[in-house]
Amino acid sequence: MKQIGTFDAAPIEQELKNTVFWNWMNIRRLNLKTDHYQVEDIILRYQKVTYPMTVQNFYEDMDCVDYFVQDYFPKTINLIANLFQGKSVGRVVIAKLKAGAHVTPHKDEGKYCEAHDRFHLSIITNEKVFVTCDNQTTHMPKGTIWWFDNKKTHEVKNLGFQDRVHIIVDVLK
Repeated sequence: MKQIGTFDAAPIEQELKNTVFWNWMNIRRLNLKTDHYQVEDIILRYQKVTYPMTVQNFYEDMDCVDYFVQDYFPKTINLIANLFQGKSVGRVVIAKLKAGAHVTPHKDEGKYCEAHDRFHLSIITNEKVFVTCDNQTTHMPKGTIWWFDNKKTHEVKNLGFQDRVHIIVDVLK
């Protein structure tokens, strides 16, 4: 894990304050046995959902599409465009880990994962949120940008009393 920058999280936090879009597309929580079942998401950009759909589609499909909810988060979209200017952006997910919740240890796999770098933009947090990746544990303060290798074993623990919200952005290598 490596902190690569900072930004003003306040405008994004304000955009999220009264949103009704948590879990509008419940992709990462469909199976209670997944590593992300305690996370609530707002999917802004992801692989296209079609029928029939398999979990393998999300591991292998490289093409991502913008979803309508981007229209409700203009400051978030503008921040991502400015930070990753000239880069090909894959998935963009706003992820909320509730107070006391835990993303269990796992590695991300597949063709999609291999082709993208993962970045976390910390929007809302508390001092008792810890990310562990490849035996390195850190707290990601509000307004910081982090790169980490999601192909290595990683987990998140929110031991505090406030939810943690990050924007997760994948960028084509």
